[in-house]
Amino acid sequence: MASVKPNYNKAKEIISYRFRACIGRDAQGKQKMISKTVDAPIGLSPAKAMKRMQAEAEEWGRKASAGLIPTQKKTFKRFIEDSFFPIHVLGGNHSPSTVGFYRDICDRLTRQFGSIALTDIKAIDINKYLTGLRAQYSAAYTQHFKTVLTVLFGFAENNDLIERNPMRKVYPIKRDRQEVDFLSVDEARKFLSCLDESADLFWRTAMYIFVFLGIRRGELAGLQWQDVDFTNRTIRIKRNVINNRETGHQNMIKETKTANSDRVLPLQPVLVDLLKAWKAEQAKQYQCFVMPSAFIFNKLNDLYSPIRPDSITQWLSRFNARHGLRNVSPHDLRHTVGSLMLSAGATVKEVQKFLGHADASTTLKFYAGTDLNGLKTASDKLATALAD
Repeated sequence: MASVKPNYNKAKEIISYRFRACIGRDAQGKQKMISKTVDAPIGLSPAKAMKRMQAEAEEWGRKASAGLIPTQKKTFKRFIEDSFFPIHVLGGNHSPSTVGFYRDICDRLTRQFGSIALTDIKAIDINKYLTGLRAQYSAAYTQHFKTVLTVLFGFAENNDLIERNPMRKVYPIKRDRQEVDFLSVDEARKFLSCLDESADLFWRTAMYIFVFLGIRRGELAGLQWQDVDFTNRTIRIKRNVINNRETGHQNMIKETKTANSDRVLPLQPVLVDLLKAWKAEQAKQYQCFVMPSAFIFNKLNDLYSPIRPDSITQWLSRFNARHGLRNVSPHDLRHTVGSLMLSAGATVKEVQKFLGHADASTTLKFYAGTDLNGLKTASDKLATALAD
């Protein structure tokens, strides 16, 4: 007797059905199972669709038991093409960049495992592959492959395509120790001083926001005037701008990176003054009333399109070079905020919420940015506490 199980997408819609049948037993007496996935019939209610699928599954199982249809195991390549990609990737609520990421990684994995039956891939095969990758590439790059393998074998297990998930026995990726790059207090002051001396109001405002709020460059690009509350001196971070190969090198505006990234931050008086001045200058430049939906850091000649995130990085790099400053990126300025806040006595939880980190372990990396004076202060505090 064949079994039938519906497959759902993330919207809880049935997009296909999985048939599974026993075609006998092997030499050890273990059942020999086969399976296949078929598209959901169109125009039928769930009950009628299930009834039809059960009839088709029974017929398919009968033919398979009689040796009338092929029963070879599904290869990794077929699994990717027939099941994982159309159901999990394309059937999910993924952005174009995420779909592109999956496509690139899956293509590379298929070159390695494509001809092997999905059920024959063992943990040792995956460990060997990832170890080889790690010998050539960074831990972060190798981790991408492990993450996708974990997702796809989890999908296969949840849909009864494999009996055992090999990823449960795959080793963690060994990571390199990396120092967080950040500006010291003196370097940050010099950076602000150079901004005051030579940067126009647009870029001075943008860079001050980086130094005082530590937001991501895509979040900076996504800011609109409706996000600023001048009365309560706050700003809401709720949008992220992406511009890469997967978006056709066009700006895509989406929600922030994680739920924690959607946050309201306090504005220091210097930021309030800069934002007010820039809004007035923006209205003067475009000779119009600046609507709430206008972008604070807009694309040239278009108030309602955001600046390209790469343009922010390029400007900062050129500015640093002109002034003989260390070539830090917008993300390094974000590290600066985290490190200096922790050095000033803020708690990890406070900094995590301020920067919009989903995990406190990300925030803890900024402890690596604590300088010698910060370490001495921490040591003195410990000594005082123990002496009491």
